[in-house]
Amino acid sequence: MRYIYKTLRITAWLLVGATGLTMLFGFLAYKPYITHHITPDLSTYLHNIFLPLVFAPLFFIHSLCGTFMAIKRQQWIKNKKVWQIGASILWFGALAVLGVLYFVQPPQAKNSAAKSQNSSASQPATSASPAQTLTLVEISKHNSQSDCWMIIDNKVYNLTSYCMMHPGGGSGITSYCGADGTNAFNTKDKSNPKSHSSYATGLLDSYYIGDVGAQADSSKIQPTQSQSTTNSGGSRSGEDD
Repeated sequence: MRYIYKTLRITAWLLVGATGLTMLFGFLAYKPYITHHITPDLSTYLHNIFLPLVFAPLFFIHSLCGTFMAIKRQQWIKNKKVWQIGASILWFGALAVLGVLYFVQPPQAKNSAAKSQNSSASQPATSASPAQTLTLVEISKHNSQSDCWMIIDNKVYNLTSYCMMHPGGGSGITSYCGADGTNAFNTKDKSNPKSHSSYATGLLDSYYIGDVGAQADSSKIQPTQSQSTTNSGGSRSGEDD
């Protein structure tokens, strides 16, 4: 009984710590401009991937020990070992189901990967995607939330995957899709024309597809566009507002 109580106490404190860290990194993933020492991708990884793998075993051990203690304290239970074995089977079964649900891949992701492989296999090896010229006319075609290109300081960025994750709301970006958003980016706060942080400016590089008037290879465009499809139903952290 003593070791069960000790395990309960240790896992309780560890659960409190894991819960606090999960909340912290979830907050930093949504508001990455709070600190520049932890990137949004790292915050998202810790919140969605790492900490759940820590939290689940701790909760499993804590709840199982609590159940053992509750069984021992019940006077009406005659065969306590049978109950404890039954509780263990139930808890391990629940943990196994949780593990399957955690690691299983969504069907659409598998289908998309298979279609992508089939499409690549069906194309001739010499058929490379042609380069695309980033003219103002071409940029202006990408003027919606589902297909958003923006010019900032004569550079073109594909912000399709970022619109819904913008801390200030998607409308702050979509109104400049297909157009020059340099002034909007540099004057978020009228009292401070250079209100965006260096972190936000640096994060734009991940969405950069080329300079205005230059040619952009499809390899610089397609990954960002396909990313918007995978992110449309889920949450992912964005850059600085």
